[in-house]
Amino acid sequence: MKNKESVDIKKSGRDAFARVGGALRRPFSYLETFISDAGVAAIHPSSKYLVARVVRAVLECGPCAIVEFGAAEGNMTKKILKGLPQNGTLAAIERNADFYKSLVEIRDARLRTACGDVRDMKNILGAMGVGKADCFVSGIPFSFLSPAERSALIHEVYCRLPRGGRFVAYQCTTHLIPLLRRQFQQLKVELELRNMPPHFVFTAVKK
Repeated sequence: MKNKESVDIKKSGRDAFARVGGALRRPFSYLETFISDAGVAAIHPSSKYLVARVVRAVLECGPCAIVEFGAAEGNMTKKILKGLPQNGTLAAIERNADFYKSLVEIRDARLRTACGDVRDMKNILGAMGVGKADCFVSGIPFSFLSPAERSALIHEVYCRLPRGGRFVAYQCTTHLIPLLRRQFQQLKVELELRNMPPHFVFTAVKK
């Protein structure tokens, strides 16, 4: 009986979310996705302050080819596209099917999208026709990956970057610092407090 009650409560919650309309629909959609998908770490979109800090770190090297991990509904993606050269490209990968539905609604000839897990990035990028990139930006929760998966992913990113290329990651913990320092020759760490929760922004550069 207890399990049935729990299921009924969750179903009632989903029904309530479905009835919410207009301006309230977007943040509640995020929360509902967080509840239903254990791989989603955020209950709402990144703040405009975090987005601005990340996008600045991505664009300050003048990249023409960018790969985004964990694009979610495209909040960060849209801002990157605004600063991307007209001849630039952005390949955005998102695992969650609900977020991906919003991501593919972005109409921009420079954007390519894929629904998949970044742990399979070799096959995903291969299918997208992406080899090297000037910058990789990631919002995925690395704490959800095993140490071996983190190491393999960072190494693959490093190998696909040219000299001067960068990897920008935004996380709510500092556990990536040792790994980034081992792989990259330069690392900048920033803290954005105007986000819930506060996030660190790591900019790792290949020399």
